[in-house]
Amino acid sequence: MPSPAPLAPLAGGPALPGEGQWQTVVVSHNQPAVRVASLRPDAQHTSYLAGVLWLDPTFVRGQLRPGTNDPGGTWQATTSLSTLEQKTVAAAFNAGFRLPRDASHGGYYSEGRTAVPLRDNAASLVLRTDGTATVGSWNKEVGMTPDVASVRQNLVMLVDNGTVNPTCATGGPAEWGATLGGAAHIDRSGFGVTATGAEVYVGGSALSVCTLGRILQEAGVVRGRELDINPMWITGVYYQVRPGYPSRDGDAPDDSRPPHSPLPPIL
Repeated sequence: MPSPAPLAPLAGGPALPGEGQWQTVVVSHNQPAVRVASLRPDAQHTSYLAGVLWLDPTFVRGQLRPGTNDPGGTWQATTSLSTLEQKTVAAAFNAGFRLPRDASHGGYYSEGRTAVPLRDNAASLVLRTDGTATVGSWNKEVGMTPDVASVRQNLVMLVDNGTVNPTCATGGPAEWGATLGGAAHIDRSGFGVTATGAEVYVGGSALSVCTLGRILQEAGVVRGRELDINPMWITGVYYQVRPGYPSRDGDAPDDSRPPHSPLPPIL
């Protein structure tokens, strides 16, 4: 994948030292597999940093994992990492709203079966059988094809054709979900893909729907969606091997557990 361009400051004025600059945090085959950057979300919330996670699908394969409660049932994929997976995991992040009571306004498909029916036009994170990801409006930009491994739907598209949804400021809870205390600026996360196929996760505090969309857009996302909101449900981490194991490609001791770092990184 081509190296991502630095993120332009969104807070106005001069950038903080290191703001918007990409740092390589996971290496595979001596190439950057995962990079992170952080930036202030806007000119009003300058004491907060949003973290941006950039994944190269050349080296990172995605998989939808079931939660301990959602979608329910029995799956081949487990809800936690096995010892073997702990040696090779690069990053993990939350998937979206709860499925009960139609909170996500969408469905769940994986391992050849539908746990919750997929809904037309819902914003869909699609993982293919080769581990690459895409995002799009269901049965409009993406749909069921032989190479689809899983689909997780959540709300409507936040970024489409490189443009932030114009209802980001007016859609309210019905479109973007209810926040604690009705706050507009709160912890939010999102995911999208760039024109070259790179995969981008954003997570941070004091984000409105619009600022989340603008950060995704600034990171080069052409199609993206909101994942989850409110403090206790925003999780985005990258994993680094222990000293002495310089890349994802080597073996680690059986009792190793790669340390993880939460987003955003410290500037």
